[in-house]
Amino acid sequence: MRLAVRELERDRGEIKELEGELSGWCRLRVRGYRIIFRVEIEGGNRVARCIFAERRQVVYELFAEQLRRLLESE
Repeated sequence: MRLAVRELERDRGEIKELEGELSGWCRLRVRGYRIIFRVEIEGGNRVARCIFAERRQVVYELFAEQLRRLLESE
């Protein structure tokens, strides 16, 4: 999983842009896990911000719930 995350900044890996309420985020597939991330530019460099990882069966529901809670508290 660590190697897969390191390769994100080079756009390598099984990457997919998410849709709907998770629009603006991407996912990286690593075996049975999914990593939710966003690529940002800092000082002219691409930086992958990985913020959530979980097994495929539950990752999207759990992340969406956490994102909703965060937005409600702001």
